[in-house]
Amino acid sequence: MPTLRTSEVDLVQNNKALEINLDLLEERREEAAIREAKSKAKMKSRSKDTGKLGPKWERPYEVTEALGKGAYKLRDHDGKQLP
Repeated sequence: MPTLRTSEVDLVQNNKALEINLDLLEERREEAAIREAKSKAKMKSRSKDTGKLGPKWERPYEVTEALGKGAYKLRDHDGKQLP
């Protein structure tokens, strides 16, 4: 039993619309890659900012001792003990 949805579909027009979407897919991917690169560049420049809301450390650190209740002794990459 045909439904309104299946009876109103024009298969030729639908296939043409799908072909157009496939043709535009590569362009949309390129635009997304450009937006992603811009976003990453913006985030990279923001990480260099200092101040009250800036990062407290800049490189990886190592946990040397667990003091309890979420407190740890940390050492940076150069071996310097962090406060």
